[in-house]
Amino acid sequence: EAGAPALGEVINVGTGESVTIGETAALIGQLMNIETGIELESERIRPAKSEVMELVCNAEKAKRLMDWNAEISFKDGLQETIEYIVANLHRYKPEVYNV
Repeated sequence: EAGAPALGEVINVGTGESVTIGETAALIGQLMNIETGIELESERIRPAKSEVMELVCNAEKAKRLMDWNAEISFKDGLQETIEYIVANLHRYKPEVYNV
């Protein structure tokens, strides 16, 4: 059965491109045609060596177990996600803090 080796496994999927949180926030603003600015709150800043400054997905396990490769760029994926959320706002409860 296709994909059977992946059953029960935790698998990361992504482009393998490096992206910072700030770059992601700026890109979302650009794609939504809004001005963005990141405000830092001193009480929320974590110690320098504990902060994740960059995210990179290693999708080797997805390739090995499912023969999966990213077919769209991070930017295009964000654009599709934004379009989906905008089209489905009725499914979301922005007033509720969800984790």
